[in-house]
Amino acid sequence: NNNNNNPNILPINLSALRQTIEHTREIIGYPTYDISVSLITDSQMREINSISRGIDAPTDVLSFCFQEEDDMIEPGVLGDVQFDTPDFYNLGDVLIDVEYVQRRCEE
Repeated sequence: NNNNNNPNILPINLSALRQTIEHTREIIGYPTYDISVSLITDSQMREINSISRGIDAPTDVLSFCFQEEDDMIEPGVLGDVQFDTPDFYNLGDVLIDVEYVQRRCEE
């Protein structure tokens, strides 16, 4: 499927995105932890923002920490994982509204 002629398709350099995620994990001190990054639409972001924050509008980025607030030592410092399994070495989810970010870049 050739999407080069579709103006709604935004080319995303996945290799650069992966490198950015890896570099960020190293900077914050959790290089072996997983992080989920989802690129979503305005309508998806609006729905999630409404449910999670009570704001019925899209936004550029939302993040959700995997660990419960009680398990954190202080902001930015995670406590010990509950179980020593790979699933628990997770920073959380980052949702990026590609359409929103694209509009902001054009401003």
